Amino acid sequence: MSKRIGYANWITTSRALVLGRHSPYAAGTLCLLIALEIILPADNWQQKHETGPRMDSALSVMEKEIKRKGFVHWTDETGIHFKDRLRESTNRTDLGWVSVGWIREFVGILEGTKPLKHAGQNLDQPPPQDITYVSSKDVSNRASRMDPPEQLTLPFV
Repeated sequence: MSKRIGYANWITTSRALVLGRHSPYAAGTLCLLIALEIILPADNWQQKHETGPRMDSALSVMEKEIKRKGFVHWTDETGIHFKDRLRESTNRTDLGWVSVGWIREFVGILEGTKPLKHAGQNLDQPPPQDITYVSSKDVSNRASRMDPPEQLTLPFV
């Protein structure tokens, strides 16, 4: 949808994620799309984000992988490529409202060096979307190194 209409925002992303019309949880997906240069940063997470310079190449790579096996995993060639691009994005200064720390934390989760955790919502600067809900009690009961999530579940629409 973002490619067709030429932009993404938290409402279109919420709909694509089937989170309802106005979910603040869409902000995490917007963070990743900005870091991957699939959409451009805006001044605020609730504003319109124009399509980015890497949208077509990212969609092309993912489309081939999805057609071949039905999904994209963070541990396959395509997923590793996207992790590398996320890691590279932490060197950029043009991420807009997106915190470089959020991207670093997400890469750490994917690499298994940071535990999954549930962060509180601050609508002025929402945290990246958790991959799954894990209470702080669950996190403290687990080892500090966790298996990274395998499947790329971003809605590239």
